[in-house]
Amino acid sequence: MLDLLEGKRNRRTTNPMVASKPIPFPPEPATWPAVQATRFALDRADHREGRRGAFLKTLDAVGLGFDS
Repeated sequence: MLDLLEGKRNRRTTNPMVASKPIPFPPEPATWPAVQATRFALDRADHREGRRGAFLKTLDAVGLGFDS
């Protein structure tokens, strides 16, 4: 890594896998709806004085709960 940062050329830094930039990947499409649903549910619970809806209760039941 330091050789790459300093621009040193050697066998490792000229390896095509190391020298080429990776293909940019978008955020995983399957996670985006879940993140948005969680954000919405937390915001809704905040507006309902902490009362959680079914979605947040389900997350709590499986150990993925969030404190709003």
